[in-house]
Parts: sequence; C-alpha cells; structure tokens
Amino acid sequence: MDLKHMFPSPPSVSAEWAPVYIEPLHGSGERFVVAVVCRDDGGRGEAKLAVRASVLKCMYGEQAGYVLGLAELTIESFHDHLMSGGNICTWVPPSKNCHMGVIRVAYGESLDSILNQGVRLTASLAGDVSMELPAQEGNGEVSAMQVDRFVQQVKATVKLRVQDFESRFNRTVVVRQGAEPTSIGYLGVQIAANFDVLIPDYSLTKKRTRAKAKLLDLQALKDQVDLAGGRHAYELMLWVPPQSSPLYSEADFRKSESVFVELQEIGDKHSLRVEKMDSPEQAARRIFSAEGIGTG
Repeated sequence: MDLKHMFPSPPSVSAEWAPVYIEPLHGSGERFVVAVVCRDDGGRGEAKLAVRASVLKCMYGEQAGYVLGLAELTIESFHDHLMSGGNICTWVPPSKNCHMGVIRVAYGESLDSILNQGVRLTASLAGDVSMELPAQEGNGEVSAMQVDRFVQQVKATVKLRVQDFESRFNRTVVVRQGAEPTSIGYLGVQIAANFDVLIPDYSLTKKRTRAKAKLLDLQALKDQVDLAGGRHAYELMLWVPPQSSPLYSEADFRKSESVFVELQEIGDKHSLRVEKMDSPEQAARRIFSAEGIGTG
C-alpha cells in the first residue's frame, strides 16, 4: 500500500546557511548575530540583515552606524563571494570583527524562507527587521516599483516594433541543476538582459547589492545553460537619471558613478556588459541591435 499521499510534500529548496556574528570589541569574546547567509547546491545564495537599528542605537548610541555599516559590508562581501563562484564554507568575512557560525542545512519553499528560519533560530536582536527600515525607503517597495516600471516601458517600446518579442520579457529559467527558477528580464535568441535602476539616493547600497545579484543570474545563465554556445550578449541595463536632474547633488552622482564602475568591472571579468540607459527607447534599440533587427 502506497502511503506517500498521506504525507505532505517536502519543501522544494534546500540550502546551507549560517549566522554571522559581530564582535564589536575585537578579542572581547562578546558577539551577537547581525546577518544570516545561505547558498543552495546550484550556487544561488542570499543574505539577510538580522539586527534592528533601534536596538543598536540603544546599545551603542552614536557608534550604532558603525556596527550597522559593518553588517551591511558583510552582506555585500558575501554577494561578491558568490559572484566569484565561491561557496559558503570558503567565504571569509571582510573584517576581523566578523565571524561565521556553524553551517547547517535547512529546507524551505525559497531561499528567503530559509533565511527567515535562520534569523528566528539565531538572532535574538532581530525582531521584525523589515519594520525598522526608514519610512522613505518604503521597505524596498518604491525601488522595486521603479524597476518594474522601467521594464514595462522597455517591453511596451519593443512591442510597438516587434509584437512577438513581448513574450520574451520576464522569463524564468533554471540556471543550475536543482536550483529554483531564475527570472531574466529579457530572454531572447541572441541576447539575455536584466534591468535595474541606479538612482543616487538613500538606498544606493541596496541597489548595488541587487544589481550584483542580477549579474550573478546572467553569469549563471551564460556559464551553465548556454555553455555550449547560444546567445552572444548578456547585459545588465541600468536606467540612470540625467546629470542635469535637480533632485541629486554632484556628490550623489559621484557615489552612483562609483557603483556603476564597480558593476562594470565585475561584468568585464565574466564577459557581461553593463550599460547606462537614459530611456526605455535606448534599451529597446540595444535589444533590436543585438537581435539583428535594424533600428532605422
């Protein structure tokens, strides 16, 4: 008698995860969890902040920004490590004040659900971290809406010229065996592209991390799915505001430019193109050019 139907299906995603501790006074032995990192067997990984800013403010006063900055640096370092093809056990935290805890295996419906499990199990100072984000950041929703609007504008512009290309946007593909499907902004015959925005505002660090993750997805697509040949171009198209915009200072633009240069350097190492786009029309022209369709 087959009894399998009597039991729930196992979670679809498994990953290694570990807490990351900060030791504010190096050598003191006093540590607490500030982040959780994870990576699945297919090479996809994520990291999550696991400490509330209000708690750090109470604990360290004016020095709270230093501790929070160190936590964010740790998350960025982990993403950079993944970009270079590393796994969780070979990652070295970026500061002598940071220490990785025991690596465990967990199961969940997504990497994010596994991270949430890790936070609940190891981070007593976390609470609901998402509720502590500055109000103007809108918990990342505003930034995500900006990206979605840019993609929709590019899609609409492309559709005006070649209606059949509409179905090539927001496609999902399994880039590594056993990994969950990855979303690619435009998956064409000759070009695969992801889209994002690089606005020099308060959430620039989050945009930098997100853009790196999108480069990682393109790299995996190129090296795993199209390894035997196929598409000729893999690109991250970033909408940027014009330099004449009165909303941002010259210092703001210098910061965003440094992020752009860093992303280009990462892309160059993996034969990925990173380009600024000042309009949906420019992104559409690039797609048509790569697909061999004249824009005249």
